[in-house]
Amino acid sequence: MNSANNKSKQKLEINTISVTQKEELTESQNERLNTDINTAQKKKKSPWYFLGLAMLAIGSIAGWRTFTVSQKPSSIEQRSVSAPASLPVRTVRSQINPIEAWVFSNGEVAAVRFKHLTFQTAGTINYLKQIEGQDLREGDFVKAGELLARIDQRKLNADITVAAASQAEARKEITNALANLQQAKAGLEAERANLSQAEQNLAKAKADLSKAKTSRNFAETDLIRYQELVAEGAIQRREVELKKTNFLDAEANLEAANAGVKSAESQIRATQAQIAAAQGQLLAAQTQVETAESGLKSASARLDKSNVILEDTVLTAPFDGVVAYLNIREGDYWSPEVLRTSNYQEVVESVPMMVVDPNKLEVNLELPAFDGSKVRPNQTAYIVRDADLTQASIKGLSSENLIDLAQAKGDIFAVNPAVTPGGRAVNARIRIAEGKENLKVGERVSVWIATDSNPKAVVVPKGSLVIRDRQAYAFVVNEGDNTVEQRPVELGIEGLAYQEIKAGVAEGELVVTDGKNRLVNGSSVRLVGSNN
Repeated sequence: MNSANNKSKQKLEINTISVTQKEELTESQNERLNTDINTAQKKKKSPWYFLGLAMLAIGSIAGWRTFTVSQKPSSIEQRSVSAPASLPVRTVRSQINPIEAWVFSNGEVAAVRFKHLTFQTAGTINYLKQIEGQDLREGDFVKAGELLARIDQRKLNADITVAAASQAEARKEITNALANLQQAKAGLEAERANLSQAEQNLAKAKADLSKAKTSRNFAETDLIRYQELVAEGAIQRREVELKKTNFLDAEANLEAANAGVKSAESQIRATQAQIAAAQGQLLAAQTQVETAESGLKSASARLDKSNVILEDTVLTAPFDGVVAYLNIREGDYWSPEVLRTSNYQEVVESVPMMVVDPNKLEVNLELPAFDGSKVRPNQTAYIVRDADLTQASIKGLSSENLIDLAQAKGDIFAVNPAVTPGGRAVNARIRIAEGKENLKVGERVSVWIATDSNPKAVVVPKGSLVIRDRQAYAFVVNEGDNTVEQRPVELGIEGLAYQEIKAGVAEGELVVTDGKNRLVNGSSVRLVGSNN
């Protein structure tokens, strides 16, 4: 009875093993198992029968373990005895499309031409321009030269009047001083002329003196000779008296000539003294002129200063533009101490007024040093506002919708060759060429700069590749047997949504996008959808 039960139980075990294991083992193992079972059932129930059952059970367990190990990923899967089940994947076909490499940064819109308008003197603002009956406001258009605001000028006008009067008085003093100078020069010239005449008179007196001396000596000699002749009785006494009279006249002429020389010399000395006095008067007149000129310069400087201060009490539009910031109202008291300059934000919030040219805008941005080296002048840049960028992030950003979302477009105008010491960044400026009307000064925007491009690149969606040991791989589907080939690829330009493949994948090949992390070379796959 027990022997029959044991035989039934063994038969049930064999049937159970055959049912459960057949689903797990390979096809060859299932065939072998079926053959063994049929043979065992046909044999008579002998001791060798139970030994065969035991060996069959051991072989089945070993086959099950082999099958289980084959399901684990390994580098030798393709040499495994058992064939794994097909893995579900999504694919995409590689395409020939243009692709661009992009550098991203945030920036701030600024005006290329702008002017901070401020008063340089303190006072009460008694005028603010009105447009159509309304006080000047931000956003109002103004024309070059228009008066926009003014500080009370009454005190300054009085100062200008005083300064102008001082200037006129100084000019009058200069006129008088110049007249005195001319008179002193004329007096000096006259005294110099008198000196010349005195010198001529002295020369004539000296000539007369010399002649008088000669005449006196001749008269003396002649008198002596006649006296000798009278003593010898050769002539009459009357002739001697005549010669004596001639001698005395010659003596008198000589004394007169000496007196003439002395008089001429005295006249020269007097004229020289008068010349010295005239020179003193001339110097005094020149000093008076210099003093008057200095007074005129001082008066003119005071007048100019007053006029400059007067100019500092008005704000005029420097060019045709738009009022961007307005921090004053009529009746406010303004003082230069109100202006804060610690940072640009404080400047625009404290300066009385700022006018910008809305037709010339740029975007200032800081790029990481490693991106800054890729940016060059004249590269194209796309500007996207933050609100639009949020929508783009939801939908997924690509080159196509980036261009559609861009509110403005421009070119790189300048790139600083130096790196900022603090931020380790590179400053760049973008001049806006299109869409200026969509931007506002001071607005924060996102900027994409196209640094490289390939109009005919083999591309696949970003995320289609796997990186293993620093090498990029693509799993390409063999459409004949639905297996994948793990191919190393050479990467090119990385776009916003696509990646260029320079080598390793050809146009039109199926590349696994989803489910690739479970794949190895030669894995069997089942296509469940396409991302095209």
